[in-house]
Amino acid sequence: MASCSMPLLPLSPALSSSNPIFSLRISNTTRTSSLSYSSRSLSVSASSSPSLQAIIFDCDGVILESEHLHRQAYNDAFSQFNVRCPSSSSQPLNWGLEFYDELQNRIGGGKPKMRWYFKEHGWPSSTIFQAPPEDDDAKAKLIDTIQDWKTERYKEIIKSGT
Repeated sequence: MASCSMPLLPLSPALSSSNPIFSLRISNTTRTSSLSYSSRSLSVSASSSPSLQAIIFDCDGVILESEHLHRQAYNDAFSQFNVRCPSSSSQPLNWGLEFYDELQNRIGGGKPKMRWYFKEHGWPSSTIFQAPPEDDDAKAKLIDTIQDWKTERYKEIIKSGT
């Protein structure tokens, strides 16, 4: 799921600076009523900031094409933990460009992507677990560990500009 940040600013000159500027914060919640079909709640907070002159709507890939950097970070994580799936156990897992694009479009991002892949291709061995994880807790730990390392690696890639 892409992350989004959406400040809402008054754009009309007719709106005075005394009108509040709103920002939206989206957080995961569970459904609270039968009329709510969204898995997210919306909260609005007001603040005065007359110096703001623009709106920026940002989702992954809008301002910066970053999917290839996510793929690089996943492959670096697979190499870091020597992640080897049964279907190709001779070397660490490596998602190619075309496959990653298809996977991203079909499954989405983050942990669901790895969970789907491992269910389809077999749970891997790694330096996290010598043998493929068998119970749900071990599978969750494997995915969490890889995803956490991948996220830090992605940040390093962005900071380095490479």
